Amino acid sequence: MSWDVSIVDGQGYEIEHVRNVTYNNSQIFQAIGCYYKEASTNCWVWVELCNQGIKELQANRLKYTHLEPDNKWGGINDTIDFLTQLREKCQMHHDLYVEWR
Repeated sequence: MSWDVSIVDGQGYEIEHVRNVTYNNSQIFQAIGCYYKEASTNCWVWVELCNQGIKELQANRLKYTHLEPDNKWGGINDTIDFLTQLREKCQMHHDLYVEWR
């Protein structure tokens, strides 16, 4: 199972698809403060959340290895890749919103 993450306008119309990301990364997202249920949907907020999440995972990788899924779908590298892509799209669409479906 996965989420499809997109950049949307104020009406909810998709402007750009970011990518899909596996539910297996949920615990990692929660641990680094980048879980969609706890965060704003504003792109400008997500730029900073992504920066913080990437920095935390890169600096403290070993702290989070126990959260990597046993089935090897997702994990720290996938989370960093996703956050990097999301940050890039949010920087391009600073005044729009992030939607996880």
